[in-house]
Amino acid sequence: MDFNGNFEYSDIVTFQKNELSKPTIQTNPFTSALKIQLPANANKVQYKLYDATGSIVYKKNGFGNMAQIESLNLGFLTNGVYVLEINIDGMIHTEKVIKY
Repeated sequence: MDFNGNFEYSDIVTFQKNELSKPTIQTNPFTSALKIQLPANANKVQYKLYDATGSIVYKKNGFGNMAQIESLNLGFLTNGVYVLEINIDGMIHTEKVIKY
């Protein structure tokens, strides 16, 4: 209902959330390499890793292919908790990862 008392019906819009586009982190916690299985439909991929202060400590761009397993070599990092942001074709996934 509007301020003047009038109303009208809106169109119904449906959407489908694609759970298949979610990456799987295979090695968490990790010591030197973080392995991530990308979904089969992944094309353009960007990785960003943030430390506890919110600073980007690692960034990588790439392209996915059929069920690719990506290995991020992060042995240079100090032990601690990080946030991994994976952007797959515009869909952003975040995950807490631990280096020990």
